[in-house]
Amino acid sequence: MIEELVRDEVKRITAYQSSEKADYLINLSGNENPYPLPAKIKKNFKKTILETELNRYPEIWSTTLKQKIADHLNLTEKNILAANGSDEVLQLIMETFLKPGELVLSIKPTFAMYQYFTELVGGEYKSVRLNKDGKIDKELFLREVEKNKPKLIILCSPNNPTGGLLADDLHEFLQEIMKRFSGLVIIDEAYAEFSGETMIKYLREDSRFLITRTFSKAMGLAGIRLGYLVAASDVIKLVQKVVRPYNINKITSLLGQLVLDNYELVDARIKEIRKNRCRLYQMLIKIKGIKVYESEANYIYFSGKKILEMKKLFVDAKIKIRYYKSDLTAARITVGSADEIEAVEKVLANFYDMEC
Repeated sequence: MIEELVRDEVKRITAYQSSEKADYLINLSGNENPYPLPAKIKKNFKKTILETELNRYPEIWSTTLKQKIADHLNLTEKNILAANGSDEVLQLIMETFLKPGELVLSIKPTFAMYQYFTELVGGEYKSVRLNKDGKIDKELFLREVEKNKPKLIILCSPNNPTGGLLADDLHEFLQEIMKRFSGLVIIDEAYAEFSGETMIKYLREDSRFLITRTFSKAMGLAGIRLGYLVAASDVIKLVQKVVRPYNINKITSLLGQLVLDNYELVDARIKEIRKNRCRLYQMLIKIKGIKVYESEANYIYFSGKKILEMKKLFVDAKIKIRYYKSDLTAARITVGSADEIEAVEKVLANFYDMEC
C-alpha cells in the first residue's frame, strides 16, 4: 500500500550503500584526511563554542562563513553558496536546473552520487568511459555532447576513483565543451587542494561554469559535512532559492571558519599527504600484474587480477580499502599517515616476496 504512494523516481533509484562492514583497525577506504585537527584549532574551537549561544538559530544564509570562504579564494561572498557537504550542493543544483527527462552527461568510472541525484529529480544520466590511462577521451566526449545535447555536464577532476586530472589542458577542453551546448558545466573539485589545480581562476569567463568543493577531504572535516558552490553571482542567486533556511548549523560554521583562519596548518598536512602518496605509489608499482594509475588526489586507484588475492591479505591485516562491485579487479586505497602507509607496506611485502 505504502509503495503505491511513492514517487516513481524514488522507486527506481537504489539507496546509497557504504562498503562492506568488518572489524578494521585501519580505514583507508573513504578518502578522508588521516590526521586529526591540529591542537591549536581544537583549542580555539573549544573556547569559541563555549562562548556561542547555541539556543539561538545560526545565520540564515551563513553569510560570515561564505565571506571567509570567499576571502580564502580571492572572490566575493556573492560567488559562494554553503551547504551540508558537496553532496547537498549537487542536489541543490539538480533541484534548481534539471527538469524531468533532461540529460546529465558525465564520465565513468566516477562518483556514484552524480547519477543518484540526477535520477532522484527525474533526470536521465549518461556517461562516457575514460581512456585506459584515466584521461578523458576528448573527441568522443565532444561528440556525445553534440549528439545528446545534455542540460548538465558533471566532471570530477581529480577524478574519483581514478585520481588523475581529466586532461592536461582541462581549461581549453572546457571552452570547447561550452561552444557545443547551452547547458551548465559542473566541475567537482573535492580533491583540488591535493593537486594544486583549480578552475576557479576561470570563473568569470562564463556564468554557465559551476565548481563544487568540500571541507571533507583536504580540510580534514569529513565529520561536520560542509561543502560549497563557487559560481557567478546570478547562478548563486538562483540556487539560493532552493536552499533550506539555516541549512548550516553554528558548530559547523564556526569550525569551518577556524580551519580557514589557520590554513597554514592544514596546508602542512596536505604536503605530508602528498609525500605519503608518492611513497604509496612507489610501493604499488613494484607489484607485477596490476595497473596503478597516477594520482593527483589523496588516494590511488589500481586494477588487475591480483586484486582478489590482495583483498584477502588486507582483510586479514584488518586494513579497509575500497573495492568495486562493478569491477571485481579494481580497488582504491586512501593515502594514510606514515604509520598507516607502513602497515600497507607490510601487506604488500607478500607480493614483493613472490616476485623475487
